[in-house]
Amino acid sequence: MTFKLKIRALVGALAVLAILFAVSVFLSPEMALTRAVAGRLSADKTPVDAVEITLSKSGTSLSLLKGPAGWTVRDKDGEWPCDPGKPDAFLKALDSVTELVPVSASRDSLPSFGLDAQAATVLVKGKDGKALADFQAGKDDSSGNGVYVRKSGSDGAFSASSVFKSYLVAERRMWADFRVFGAAIKEESVLSVKVKARVTLDREAKKELLDEYRLTRDAESGWVHDRGATPKLDGTKVDSMVRALLGMKGEDFSLASPAEASLDKPAATVELALRDGSTATFLVGKEAGDGRFFVKGSTSGRVLVASRYSLESAAKNLKDLVAQN
Repeated sequence: MTFKLKIRALVGALAVLAILFAVSVFLSPEMALTRAVAGRLSADKTPVDAVEITLSKSGTSLSLLKGPAGWTVRDKDGEWPCDPGKPDAFLKALDSVTELVPVSASRDSLPSFGLDAQAATVLVKGKDGKALADFQAGKDDSSGNGVYVRKSGSDGAFSASSVFKSYLVAERRMWADFRVFGAAIKEESVLSVKVKARVTLDREAKKELLDEYRLTRDAESGWVHDRGATPKLDGTKVDSMVRALLGMKGEDFSLASPAEASLDKPAATVELALRDGSTATFLVGKEAGDGRFFVKGSTSGRVLVASRYSLESAAKNLKDLVAQN
């Protein structure tokens, strides 16, 4: 064989080896993972089909259940009203994740990504009881905009958008509806406000709510009180108080009964007469500790604990509603 033929044969052999090496690398499990960028954490139509969401993290667990009247929260203490928009927002965030970037195919590496027994777990079920989403979420990825995840039954770790991460809280403080008046009451529907209170909100600062009066919305004069023509009220201040009361939220639900919270003998009562002829009542019971009080709204019926700061905005002495000359 001539020298030129030997060179050609050698070059040809090297070319074949290079092609074989490239094919083997392309078909390797590692490269297969690298190519598998497209992916989802949840099935199609999850926001529509989901009826149960279970979140677990660090030994705590919580479920969100969808019924005819909407979502409810269930934890170790019972079942509670759910913030109406949060479950749907969470499911839409999951649905928006359409890219899973592989970072490891080794089960042994999962703890380094925070995908261990302490990781947050998410299980979403549909009406037929089948899983629509089932995965773990661990540490933030190196980009700062993603989180490491592992789908149930898989040894692989992926990086996904962290758009849903803020919802991974398995506590009712994240999901429950703590509105004192569970059903929304429009501000303009309030025709009168009756306040009867004898409560010390802050002993150190000597802040007290000690008053009894009735305010009525007059078509011509605006807000007027039941103590005569003077002093004149500042309508803006009254509107602000009514708005604060209608939008008031507790910090948490209480397992205390109304009697245990002294709501059967309230320290303060605010009664609202509404345009449709109904009334809504707000009650303040005894102190619950840490600057908080037991409270209850008639349309909710749940005993909550609320901060004294929210009470200061929602109920005031008449003198604090008077117009400044």
